[in-house]
Amino acid sequence: MSELNLNITEQQLPVITFNFEEMKEALKVRLSEYSGLVVTDGNLSICKAQQKELAGMRIKIDNYRKDTKKEMSKPIAEFEDKCKQLIKLIEDAEKPLKEGIQVFDDKKRDEKRKVAEQIIKVVVKEKGLTEKYAQQLTVLDKYTLLGAKAGEVREDIEQRAFILLGEQNKEKEMQEIIQDTIDNANKTIKAQMSMSDFQRLIDRGMSAKDVIGEINARAEQIRLAENPPEPKPTPEQPAQEPQQETGPGKDENIYFVELRIVETREGIGRLSELLKSNGIAYTVLRKGKVD
Repeated sequence: MSELNLNITEQQLPVITFNFEEMKEALKVRLSEYSGLVVTDGNLSICKAQQKELAGMRIKIDNYRKDTKKEMSKPIAEFEDKCKQLIKLIEDAEKPLKEGIQVFDDKKRDEKRKVAEQIIKVVVKEKGLTEKYAQQLTVLDKYTLLGAKAGEVREDIEQRAFILLGEQNKEKEMQEIIQDTIDNANKTIKAQMSMSDFQRLIDRGMSAKDVIGEINARAEQIRLAENPPEPKPTPEQPAQEPQQETGPGKDENIYFVELRIVETREGIGRLSELLKSNGIAYTVLRKGKVD
């Protein structure tokens, strides 16, 4: 197919010449008449007329700009339209080729995806990855690129599998330690605990130390529930002398005794406590110091 070259047979830059300097100077002179004007009640109508005149000049120049630009843009618009027609002819011929290439590329990518999936199955088996970690060894987009090579894909998959294997072994060691802790704790309780009781903590990424702490705390709660402490004995109350019942022939009269007690302050205090503890009411009639 011979190469097509666009050759511009005629090209001329748009040149617009008008009496710019003349208009500029004339406007300066004309507009100087409006400088310094102050709007008042007396000249309001004149100012409105002058503002209207200025607006008319402004609109006239702007319309001239728009009309001239539109006229000068016609060759450019015509040029763009012709180029778009040529591009459309190429696009119509290119479309079926692009669609066919896309179908071919998709087929090749699908084949490469299947190759990557097969490599992953082999590597998973070789490394002994469990389902949990094998699911993380997915097909990356770069494995399906048309330029991807099977050897490079396998190398990358093996590197990722090696990292996952390290995480799997670390988790296995942690589970063994936790299982030993559970087994030892179960020896002291009847309600047995299992790994499933603490799996959610492991899945959340909790450290082995913290999980072991949870196991021991749970075991202690179970031990307390299964072996509640015996209640402490209450202190024995001093035996009270049985009250004599009153009845026929019993003396129910109330008597009093006046005593003079000579004792130290401490002794008098003990006597007072003794009377109170036995429910004996007394009245101090007189007290003092013995000379």
